[in-house]
Amino acid sequence: MPILDVTLVLRDGETLAPDLAQQLSDAAGRVFGAAAGTVWVAVRALPPERYAENAVARADTPQPAFVRVIKAEDDPATVRAAEAAALSAALAARLGRAAALVHLIYEPAGAGRVAFGGRLVQAGAAPSS
Repeated sequence: MPILDVTLVLRDGETLAPDLAQQLSDAAGRVFGAAAGTVWVAVRALPPERYAENAVARADTPQPAFVRVIKAEDDPATVRAAEAAALSAALAARLGRAAALVHLIYEPAGAGRVAFGGRLVQAGAAPSS
């Protein structure tokens, strides 16, 4: 059930590829070893003037991506660390960013918290699309 909510800070004049969400979901699916139709990705573009870092001039600010990740169940820290490295690299390749600029935010486990079409995700069970 992995859900990825991607916010990409755009460079001046940058636009998103029409198939970017598909590219990201396919790349993430490979990292997760997920069956077809079980990784969901939403992509949002954030104009550069809507992003800042403290004490850094806008012209010197990198354009990162922030990715919120929700999985049905939490993984042990060692598994998550390896997955985070692989996922950052895979997404960075499609986003045209360095992996160091892809920031993953792992949300609490979705089982018991996320519902698809009114059906609550249970631990150990993947919802269908």
